[in-house]
Amino acid sequence: MGDGLKCVGGSLRHASIEAEARNPIILPKKVHVVDFLLRHYHAKAGHSGRKHVLSLIHEKYWIIKGKMAVCSVEQLL
Repeated sequence: MGDGLKCVGGSLRHASIEAEARNPIILPKKVHVVDFLLRHYHAKAGHSGRKHVLSLIHEKYWIIKGKMAVCSVEQLL
């Protein structure tokens, strides 16, 4: 990407899914915007479990150590 963001690449590059899902943006778990994203997707998922929240997030983003990050947000809510 030309805007300084790093994206996941690999075996999905030929999949017939949206480009965002093929190449999600990589985000570190300890940045302020990730906390907002996690809270948003947790609420969007109806406060459901970690796996469902991560599946929604992975459509656009790949959070490093995402499972741990989702668990930490669930504990705060």
